[in-house]
Amino acid sequence: FQPSELCQLCSTMVDTLEHFLVKCPAHWPVWTHTWRTLFYCEPDAACFLQVILQLQWDLIPCFSFSQYITAIQGILLAIWRSYWSYIFDRKPFVPE
Repeated sequence: FQPSELCQLCSTMVDTLEHFLVKCPAHWPVWTHTWRTLFYCEPDAACFLQVILQLQWDLIPCFSFSQYITAIQGILLAIWRSYWSYIFDRKPFVPE
């Protein structure tokens, strides 16, 4: 294992927090598939980053606040677990 600033999954971009959370091409399909399935709309990466990193809760519709927050938490947990399973156990990261 050689340390690198590049993302371990896509190897195309520097692995920043924003990249890890939503911008990685390996992670983004998880967001889009889950969001479309639950809310029947396209997710917005910039909005997610504002909610997650800057705690801008006003960007979340108040009529479905708890559902949005629960979905965001679940997606982040799934991405986190899958990423570290890939790093430590070499289990493939499969977004589906």
